[in-house]
Amino acid sequence: MWGKMSARIIQVRPSRNPRWQKQGGWEVFEAEGVSPVYCGSTGREQALSYARQRAGYGRAEIQVFDEAGNLAETLSHTSNQRVPTRRSRTLGDSCGCAMGARFLAVALTASTAWYGWCWYSLRLSIGGAFLRIMMWAFIAACVGKTVGIVEFRLRSRRWRVKPIPARLPRQRALKVFR
Repeated sequence: MWGKMSARIIQVRPSRNPRWQKQGGWEVFEAEGVSPVYCGSTGREQALSYARQRAGYGRAEIQVFDEAGNLAETLSHTSNQRVPTRRSRTLGDSCGCAMGARFLAVALTASTAWYGWCWYSLRLSIGGAFLRIMMWAFIAACVGKTVGIVEFRLRSRRWRVKPIPARLPRQRALKVFR
């Protein structure tokens, strides 16, 4: 089956547009109208990175051309699975719902077992036991959600503390002559 499927060709080449040539631009040509340009000293590396990321979505062949327009190298990606990127590894439970659900399940199980075991000795009615179980479940879900959000932010490093300057810039003192 793989022999019959054709691979997509992605070309990484110096830009043909004079505007981008002056800036050392490299373009990633995937299809007509799909050709982002990366400029500067790291333009080639950025273009290759983009091409590898795009190749991760299926069968693809990356053709890298040199400044003269000759084929320098060919990189192939034959997997039909998506290549994990830095962004996809950090995405996940950003709202804390999964962690909240885990805490909720543990709280429901533990409080049901506790109040079921102590029901007779605490002399609780069924409604009283039910309300206490729901109270602990709600508290645990809130704590779990908070823990999930904090864990996500720490994992994705979204909390960036801006450093406070050690000292403020000095103002020049005016000399008063008497």
